[in-house]
Amino acid sequence: MGDYIMEKDFKIKFPLDDGFTKNKKISDLVYTWLYYNSFYNKKWNKRYIEKDTINISELSKELGISRPSLYNYIDYLLAYGYLIENEDFDSYVIPDIAKKYILVNSNILHKLLSTKQKNIIKSYCILFKYYKSVKTDAYFTQKSLLEAIGYTNDGGQNFSIIKNIINKLVEFKLLKYSTEYGVNDFASRNNINYMK
Repeated sequence: MGDYIMEKDFKIKFPLDDGFTKNKKISDLVYTWLYYNSFYNKKWNKRYIEKDTINISELSKELGISRPSLYNYIDYLLAYGYLIENEDFDSYVIPDIAKKYILVNSNILHKLLSTKQKNIIKSYCILFKYYKSVKTDAYFTQKSLLEAIGYTNDGGQNFSIIKNIINKLVEFKLLKYSTEYGVNDFASRNNINYMK
């Protein structure tokens, strides 16, 4: 492959700009899959993924996303500049445009991809960045995490979405936390004891 390198144990530079994390049109699953399956061109210092390596039917099943939605998510990544079409090489370039980001082990994000759970990667990266920057006094509320991924407190469905995400992070041993009960479960302070 010459200047192209395909690694499977590397750091993914995951965007944490509000325009990425709060934008419901941007799929963390699709972005991460494209990044994870891309290759690095050391000569141009860019990541690429060849279009013919993306089988929409298989990817749709793998991520639990309908084919039309998958096409839309790719179009949104293109529209917001997180993916660039390179017609000369029939590929997509994954540009380095995020002003705020976190470097995360690709194997952890690949494991989270297997959940097919929308916003789990955004949530994990937001919590992990906060934990790394604060450490001893890191905490979150389910309400603040929901707002960080662009949702509002509807008291029902959104609450269960964030609860399922947190439960999966705990199940995968990526998050350990303890709760200080507040007014209700949704607004309770959750102290982060550990994150991997």
